[in-house]
Amino acid sequence: MNDTAGVRNFRNHLFDICESRNNNVELQLSAKVHQNGYFNELELMMREHNENIADRIEWKTNDGGAVKVQDLIALSWIPLQLVNPVREAKDPKKIFNPSEFKETYMYSSKGQCLKLFERLMSSPDVSEKSAGDYTKDIINEEVKSSFKITTILPELYDYIYARFADLYNGNDGSFGRIGAVKKLNNKTKNKKTPFGGEPIKSDVNISPDGFILPLFYGLQALLEKKKVNGKTIIDWVTDPKIFLDKHLSNIMGEYKGLFALCDYDPQKVGKAEQCYKNALNSFKMALMQDKIAR
Repeated sequence: MNDTAGVRNFRNHLFDICESRNNNVELQLSAKVHQNGYFNELELMMREHNENIADRIEWKTNDGGAVKVQDLIALSWIPLQLVNPVREAKDPKKIFNPSEFKETYMYSSKGQCLKLFERLMSSPDVSEKSAGDYTKDIINEEVKSSFKITTILPELYDYIYARFADLYNGNDGSFGRIGAVKKLNNKTKNKKTPFGGEPIKSDVNISPDGFILPLFYGLQALLEKKKVNGKTIIDWVTDPKIFLDKHLSNIMGEYKGLFALCDYDPQKVGKAEQCYKNALNSFKMALMQDKIAR
């Protein structure tokens, strides 16, 4: 213990040792990501932006929390998908392109979202070992700016979640008559927003995630890369909340037409790549209208 260099070396390799020790009983990937410190900066940013939501997230496996960290990581790929290709940790000659992420993973494979997150964070272009510790610090400005974007996404998700039924009905729809919606609302007594846990009126029909996530993915259209003080970052083109207030009703008018093609089944909607692409295009068109109007 008096050998400072030896202790530091041990800490740097501690988690690799744990992985070898547990080759038959693997640690959950979320535990590994937490152990490496890949959630640290995101958690810090989230606490600075919204302490309530940060407290509701289970950052560490089995610590308890109304929101699984995987749900937040799934949303984080909306900005992270725009990050430049990076070197692989195990083989720096190989390149990982974050655009390999498939938008349907947000609904159909939260585990794959986390797996790709770990792969991105472990890149030597993204993180480096902390001084005197076995965790890693994020050094990539595009990733850091993506985390900043991510801190806002839970609030925007809750915003759409609480209004989805009204937006659908306002476009000549009857949301409450959809079988999956009836089933969800019949078994949900205390209706609350998923991330913030804010109460929703009992007479408002809440929506399955499969209906919301493809629409929510459209927010990526509001992001851009730009140079700030010589560094490339990812940032909002326009205020997302103001944009949603102005355009979401019209976007819903186009988006709801996809439901019939998917038999009004949220699982089919959530797994249909075309639903994500259509939503993204609708957001782009609305953004273009704003630019022309200026």
